[in-house]
Amino acid sequence: MSRDVFVTGTDTGVGKTLLSALLVAALNRKYWKPIQTGASEGTDRQAVMKWAGVSADRTFPEAVVFDPPVSPH
Repeated sequence: MSRDVFVTGTDTGVGKTLLSALLVAALNRKYWKPIQTGASEGTDRQAVMKWAGVSADRTFPEAVVFDPPVSPH
């Protein structure tokens, strides 16, 4: 049985991306961040691939990408 894991945090810089990379590597899972902001500074998908040591086939492209780093509120 496959189980999905949802990582959330309430602030910038609290470790969501790092935790996601650790989970991808440790649990042999795939990664998807549906909405990415601040893409001009690099994406979380790129960071997860680097930190987890996985290729693009273990991640899904973002559904929506915004160039400026904006918050959802």
